[in-house]
Formats: sequence, C-alpha cells, structure tokens
Amino acid sequence: MRHTIRQPMYPKPWQRWAWAAVPAASATALTFVPFVVAWRRQVVGWRTAAAYVALSLLVATLAVVQPSVLDEPGWPREVFRYALWTYLIVGMVRVALLDWPRKTRHDTVKQ
Repeated sequence: MRHTIRQPMYPKPWQRWAWAAVPAASATALTFVPFVVAWRRQVVGWRTAAAYVALSLLVATLAVVQPSVLDEPGWPREVFRYALWTYLIVGMVRVALLDWPRKTRHDTVKQ
C-alpha cells in the first residue's frame, strides 16, 4: 500500500486555536473556510467540506432574507436559535479537533 504524505492542517501548535476562532468570530458565516482548507490539505473528505459550505450558505441566506417566521415567538424561532448555536459550537470543536495529534502503533511500541 502506498501512503502519500499530506500537509498537516496545523504546522504550528497555535494555529489550531486561531482556526477554531474563525467560526466564532464570523458568527457561522465563514465556518466553512477551515473545512475547505482541510479538504485541500486532504485532512477531511469532500463531503465534510461540502456539508459545511452548504450549511454556511443556508445561515448566510437566512441572515439576508430574514424570514418572518423567525421574528415571531414560538417553536420555529427556538428551533432555529438552538440549531444555529449547535452549528457554531460543533463547527468550532471540529475545527479544533482537525488533525489532532494521534499516537500510531509504531509510536507506542518500545523498540
């Protein structure tokens, strides 16, 4: 089996937390950016990157359109609010965990 060497997502330790701040600072509109970079560096698959691009576009579209359903109190507004916060938190955590250092079997075997 041939293994290709891929570029790490975080060459420097501080970059993990800088990238994780992107979803928080952008209020979810740019959550897809770290995942597109991770896809280009072959850290995640294209489906993961595509899912975050689609969800970010949905959030941005809803922010521009501002449907009246979200203005009225009730369950649609609460569901959207909790879904938005969940998306933001999951995006931040997933970005922080991308390419987390793992010990391989070769690292744990004493020679």
